[in-house]
Amino acid sequence: MPTEKELFIKAEAGQLEAALLDVNPQKIGIICHPHPQFGGSMENNVVYALRDGMQRSGYSALRFNFRGVGRSDGFYAEGAGEGRDLLIVLQYCKEKGYSEIVLSGYSFGAWIIASSLHQISENYPLILVSPPTGIYDFSGLEIPEDYKCLIIAGTDDYICPLRSLKSWCSSLSCELSLVTVQGTDHFYFGKEKKISDAVETFLSGL
Repeated sequence: MPTEKELFIKAEAGQLEAALLDVNPQKIGIICHPHPQFGGSMENNVVYALRDGMQRSGYSALRFNFRGVGRSDGFYAEGAGEGRDLLIVLQYCKEKGYSEIVLSGYSFGAWIIASSLHQISENYPLILVSPPTGIYDFSGLEIPEDYKCLIIAGTDDYICPLRSLKSWCSSLSCELSLVTVQGTDHFYFGKEKKISDAVETFLSGL
């Protein structure tokens, strides 16, 4: 695999720590990590699996730490500030010339993406791993019909229970693919390749 480049992105709270795997000057996936208050960071097995699936599909990948995580400045901001962090990273990628951008997130990161779409004017493909429908209220979060979205979930995930996830999915009007990973909980230990394979299949079909 090509070497990742460490970088810092100027942001609202100071700067955000990031790592860029740059394999394509036009295509890139942005990766949002799980909950900062429960040990979530860009150093995470699912984040790496998302990155690997992107790289295998010919996409660059940018993983970053939300404010207050790792070497990112600032403090946890209840999701609102983290949403602004995502928008700043998205703007950074646009300014660097990436014309095909995918937004991806795991758990808390998936919620940040879904809850930030109303602030994003462009249409980007989405990859949401285990959106935490068992913890957050997703009922008012819409993904417009012109979006393409991949959702990945484990069959034994109590943070993203399939029942509540499917209820939310049934309310969406976007072009949706739902991939379930048998016999795994919220953390996907030993199942990371299932994620990267699903990502590769999804991105190769765009």
